[in-house]
Amino acid sequence: MSKLNTSNPEHLCYTHEPLEIAVLGGIRLEGLDRLRTTLKIEVEGLAIRHNLDSNVSNYLVCLFKELSH
Repeated sequence: MSKLNTSNPEHLCYTHEPLEIAVLGGIRLEGLDRLRTTLKIEVEGLAIRHNLDSNVSNYLVCLFKELSH
């Protein structure tokens, strides 16, 4: 079962077993055109943290490469 927890705006969490994705530090509503955030992605006890900047495609490429391993 999927669950989105928004009770803490500084730690948004989406869970769909065995996957858990957290947006650390929340999302600032001002400056959405340059969205920067830190994602924590955890699967079966393995976790990675990744800084994500929507304006820099290299960040997305690195995230996808890291997730594929």
